[in-house]
Amino acid sequence: MKTSKIFSFFSPSTIGLFFGTLAFLTLSLGCQRSLDPEDSCQFFQNPDTQRVSWKKNLPVKLHIHSSVPTEAYQSLREAIDSYKDLSREVGKPLFEIVSYGMTGPLEPTRDGNSVIYWMPEWEPDRLKEQGRTTIYWSGNSIYEVDMRINASSTSHFTFHFIESSNSPVQGVDLKSLFVHELGHVLGLSHTETPGSVMHSELQDGVTRDQLSAEDLKNLRCEYPSQG
Repeated sequence: MKTSKIFSFFSPSTIGLFFGTLAFLTLSLGCQRSLDPEDSCQFFQNPDTQRVSWKKNLPVKLHIHSSVPTEAYQSLREAIDSYKDLSREVGKPLFEIVSYGMTGPLEPTRDGNSVIYWMPEWEPDRLKEQGRTTIYWSGNSIYEVDMRINASSTSHFTFHFIESSNSPVQGVDLKSLFVHELGHVLGLSHTETPGSVMHSELQDGVTRDQLSAEDLKNLRCEYPSQG
């Protein structure tokens, strides 16, 4: 059984909020044996209630589509850097950007590549979405992800790009959004615990780009220390 999961993030007001809804798509491409149930540790779980993650297949190799503006690169790199403490525990990087400016259709699809897209057009009835992440897995192992950022000119928010360490945050902090999305890339779902980067809401002007103790505890369920 190969399956995909879509994580959508909404900004229900002009001050910019994360709010997650989940769409479920199943592709029946064969059967696998049932697996023993596991505690969620805030991870998405398959129908056998097993946590879904990349297991030991790290780093996640990310391609940056040519649609992503160069101004967003620093926010993404710093978001990846927010996971460096866990990377040291695991003994390898969690993420690796393998290409910038990847060409090809501006249309996320299951093609064997994990790609970040900057979408200039968005569904008119979903303009409050800030982003949408799709994970593809087989059994309990993720094998591909696609991340879309809503860059539509008719969206209900603006993004704050990193300009300097002292620049005030105005609009949706892009680094915080990337940190949140990367958590989904690893398999994490939402939480309502204050301070977690996986919290479902983020107001304009707020920075939440450092993993909390809860985030690290949950991530260690699937990505344990190798020391």
